[in-house]
Amino acid sequence: MTLTIVILSSQGKTVDIEDKKIVSTGIIKINIKPNVQFKAYIDDQLTVVKDSKIDWIKPGKITLRVIAEGYKEWLKELDIKAGNIHDVFVQLIPISLNLTQVTNTNIGVSSFTNEVSEFIYIINDKENQTYNGVWKIKLSRGGIFDFVSSELELIYSINSDEHAIFFDKNLNVNLSKDNRYLLLSSYDSKQVEILDLSSKNTFRISPSLKIPSYPDKIQFFKYGKTVIIQIKDSLYEYDFINDLLYVISTDISNIFYHTSDNEVYLVVKDEDKSAIYIYKDFKIHTLKTINDKLHKLLNESFKEESFINSVIVSNNIYIFNDNQNNYYWTDISNETFFNLGNINPQYISNDLRLIIYKNLINNNDKHSWNTIKFISRQGGKSNEIKQTSFIVDSNVQKIQTSFSNDVLFFTDETNDGKSRLWKIDYDGQNKQLLYSEVGKKIIDFGINNVDTLYLVLDDENNNIGRNLYKISLSENRR
Repeated sequence: MTLTIVILSSQGKTVDIEDKKIVSTGIIKINIKPNVQFKAYIDDQLTVVKDSKIDWIKPGKITLRVIAEGYKEWLKELDIKAGNIHDVFVQLIPISLNLTQVTNTNIGVSSFTNEVSEFIYIINDKENQTYNGVWKIKLSRGGIFDFVSSELELIYSINSDEHAIFFDKNLNVNLSKDNRYLLLSSYDSKQVEILDLSSKNTFRISPSLKIPSYPDKIQFFKYGKTVIIQIKDSLYEYDFINDLLYVISTDISNIFYHTSDNEVYLVVKDEDKSAIYIYKDFKIHTLKTINDKLHKLLNESFKEESFINSVIVSNNIYIFNDNQNNYYWTDISNETFFNLGNINPQYISNDLRLIIYKNLINNNDKHSWNTIKFISRQGGKSNEIKQTSFIVDSNVQKIQTSFSNDVLFFTDETNDGKSRLWKIDYDGQNKQLLYSEVGKKIIDFGINNVDTLYLVLDDENNNIGRNLYKISLSENRR
């Protein structure tokens, strides 16, 4: 009997003593942040966790509870399927959360770098110009021998006489994907400049001989080496380092375009049909030439009465929208294709694997959040789609994801002006309030890989203005 049980266990099966039959089981793999010691319970029974896995779980609905000292209890209802490995992402929250101020000078516009490893901000005080400039602060380690420093680094000094664009009231800033270049644009002064954060060189984009008028749209291309510029109905690629301008199209009135890392996708529409072209290596190509597999998949999947309206791309994943407002998701690496129907996305994750759309339930700012999550299976050979819906009793302002899109962080504001930050699992479970205060408005936030939340707060109660604060999710202070 012992040998039989060992063989069955190795096959993911167990013996149901009551029903006297062999049943297939499921597995739970627990991914936890922060990485602390914990206990797991299934339906209030303490269970064995080995190598972050719970084996031999009978199929059906269960309640998984995770407890760690100094952290709030984590609870989730799961539907265990026989033969499946269920990845569960547990974001623990300390019982006591502490808000710590990081900067103490009123800051202007700012931006988190990729992975929220650094924070770039501008101080532009016309009255006291002592600290004016572009500043950087490291937020997390970049490697095993790299240590976080709370010291501020002045990257570039500015003054109101020589650097007028930095003092414009409606200045916008964007970082290139490699975090090297800072794009500054001001509608007030109709100027666009790029600051090289490494060499400290600046590049005047507009007005200039090549770009005489203010762009309608400008964004980094090729990881920051060039920019894509739209001026009215014309589209250009501009190599600002070598001052070279390339014309993509002089008439985009009937063209939707999307810029990926190294390609520009052009959806050319003509009454009841459309065609996709790709701008790459300074030339325009047909979709069939660049990606024949995608070309065939679209021809097989789209109905005759519908045509593509727009497209967004991330690596091998594409999201299409047609003329009837239907959305389609495809992973060209394994030729997965999903028709998502008529939805109105409010949020799409950077990797395009999570889509959130909402429906208004009543006039009390209650919304039904609908989430669509795409999960890669069998080493990327196939994709699984998961859909959930739940109620959110506020008007959400900004959303960010963490933990493979399983955990969402979002901000909202109450009717009495209280600015709040929440954490919730993508399926609507484990909703927890992380920050709430009247008078300190959340301007921006980010979470990095060392489990720290950073908030840019505008303090309306005191004279300290806008500053960076942090909340540690890995400190278990009581």
